[in-house]
Amino acid sequence: DARVSQDPDTRAPIILFELYDEGGRKFEGVTRQYLGQQIRIYLDQDLLYQGTVRSVISHRGQISGFETLQEAQDIAVLLREGALPVPLSIAESRTVGPTLGQISIEQSINAGIVGLIFVLIIMIALYGVPGVAACLALVVYGVIFVGLLSGFRAVLTLPGIAGLILSIGMAVDANIIIFERIKEELRYGKTMRAAVDSGFRRALTAIVDANITTIITALVLAYFTLGAVRGFAITLMIGIGASMFTAIFVTRTFVDFFYDVKLLKGIKSFGLARR
Repeated sequence: DARVSQDPDTRAPIILFELYDEGGRKFEGVTRQYLGQQIRIYLDQDLLYQGTVRSVISHRGQISGFETLQEAQDIAVLLREGALPVPLSIAESRTVGPTLGQISIEQSINAGIVGLIFVLIIMIALYGVPGVAACLALVVYGVIFVGLLSGFRAVLTLPGIAGLILSIGMAVDANIIIFERIKEELRYGKTMRAAVDSGFRRALTAIVDANITTIITALVLAYFTLGAVRGFAITLMIGIGASMFTAIFVTRTFVDFFYDVKLLKGIKSFGLARR
């Protein structure tokens, strides 16, 4: 143990330390051998203190010569840390090549690209012209997401890629909710313009609810975890924010554009999903 105190005569800061039995016996031999000479105290090869041995010390002693109380407190803390009983036992040993992480990231990116291509094809096949609008919105989403990562100076790791892919799925899900709502409005006999307005408005509540609950979960993960899990949570939050914006505003812009150029003509424009 090591605690800071004051010399009763000079009121100068000192450290009172105490050694266990084995340490006391060893220190007694050292101080007896180097009585009147200087010795040094090291912690992990770093010099903590250098002083002169003034008496033989076995189990209890004091260290003096500090200029300030803070200096004595810092040394005492380091002495206590050096006394922590932290045994080391090797549970497992592995040798990992430096290219393994890069290969994993490249494979994950390739898998994400292939999955995204399939999503785009399915959206266009199922929803026709609105599906094209959703695909264009996803392209804008990707640009926004990369821009946000660059703005936050974030590094895209494997957990980050997972968060990106999940947020893309939620962006697609938001578009599907909107398109299905527009189809429902068209079946009620509304015009295309009225159906689009009503579909986006009525789908907004479901989209916001789903994304807000996910953001709350990601916030909890980011606050209470570290490392890979926190990276996943932060990336997921950025992705969800970007996906909400693109689903609500960007997709609406493209849908309105296709309507204005006469490409969106009733439920027959919804491809395989028109039934």
